[in-house]
Amino acid sequence: MTSMGALPSGLVFLQTLSVLIGAGFAAFALVLWAMESGQEGNRRRILADGWRVLSVTPWPTIPRRANGWLVNRLQNLIRFGFEDADKGIAFGIMVFFLLFIVLPGLALLNMRFGGSSFFVKYYLLLFAIFAFLNFAGEIKWMNTFNTLTSAFLGISLFIVIPVYVLRVLTEMSINNVFSHAVLKSPLVAVFWYLSAYGIGMAFDTFARHAGINIRTWPVARFVHGFLAAVPFAFILTFLALLAGHLAVFDQNPARTWTLVLVSTGVTALSFTAILSLMKMGGGRKAGVLSMTWALGFGLISSTVLSLAVAYGVHFYAKGALTWSGAVNVLVGLSTDGDQILLGPDFWIMHLPFLPWFAFLGAIAAGLLGKGIAYGFDLISLNVLHDVVRARPFYASAMLTASFAGIFWSISFLII
Repeated sequence: MTSMGALPSGLVFLQTLSVLIGAGFAAFALVLWAMESGQEGNRRRILADGWRVLSVTPWPTIPRRANGWLVNRLQNLIRFGFEDADKGIAFGIMVFFLLFIVLPGLALLNMRFGGSSFFVKYYLLLFAIFAFLNFAGEIKWMNTFNTLTSAFLGISLFIVIPVYVLRVLTEMSINNVFSHAVLKSPLVAVFWYLSAYGIGMAFDTFARHAGINIRTWPVARFVHGFLAAVPFAFILTFLALLAGHLAVFDQNPARTWTLVLVSTGVTALSFTAILSLMKMGGGRKAGVLSMTWALGFGLISSTVLSLAVAYGVHFYAKGALTWSGAVNVLVGLSTDGDQILLGPDFWIMHLPFLPWFAFLGAIAAGLLGKGIAYGFDLISLNVLHDVVRARPFYASAMLTASFAGIFWSISFLII
């Protein structure tokens, strides 16, 4: 193996990151410990009931229960944050503010300072259509025309305009200063969300016209999960580039449309694929073998998707990876396998593993929590009845501190 002195390997950054994550868990543990002295309330009762359930759950059942908890939370997040988002007031305010105030205003400013007038003209067309429908909407012989015009208006507002703005802002993120691109990624992700939501609306409309119940159709749930994960995957892509930038001092990590689309798309696909696998493997009647099967297939799926990202992000570039080079990057080596290198490609290609790690972490937390609850039960025999329920914040602080210890231990093992 060649010397690593000429090029930072990224191990120092990984060690520092582990220390910082451990410090975050430790700080949270201190907060939880301090909260134990607070008054009774719903938060304490909910936490106490959770610890009580954990203390009476048999050890072999813990992985399934932890897996089911995370599956339910993610499905609720998809439902309330994406599928039923239009039922909330905040979503309506955000859409109205962006589509009818911010974007028209920015389009006017852009045209005023010499930019293209296309966006302004398109908005004027949409406002004219909207005004026309207010008068023609009740005329029966124009129903077909009104339906087509309404469809054009909806597609324009929820697909065409968000996708157009998304393309412009993402292009800026690709070509601008890297630090600016990272800072702007949450703002750009808003338009990825609106675009995904519009595409989801179109998908649901076609499914309903075909007589399909989208609430029970597995394909619809998979599509909704994928679309809901897209904006988060976009932000994670730029965070992964930032990690590579800090790890090996790459001043200007390569950014292309291919990289953004492949990383965002495959990471979102990984989320839905792992969620589906863990849901199938962690049903109510699932045992240890089923959970092992789900975790094993999840790891295989994540690895395949990770290699697909490594091969695909530079597919049209001169430095495109071979499959052997992708495997080397996967295990933390340079493409030729001669040295350790945790550069941007390493972090990008590990994004598909995040959902799998989330489920593995939930199961680990369940097992650690069970051990803490068991220890509290032993104390209960001699000191106080049902300690784990009487002191739920102490138990939670110990669980969080356990994760702090795990990450600190990892930091000592890295170098």
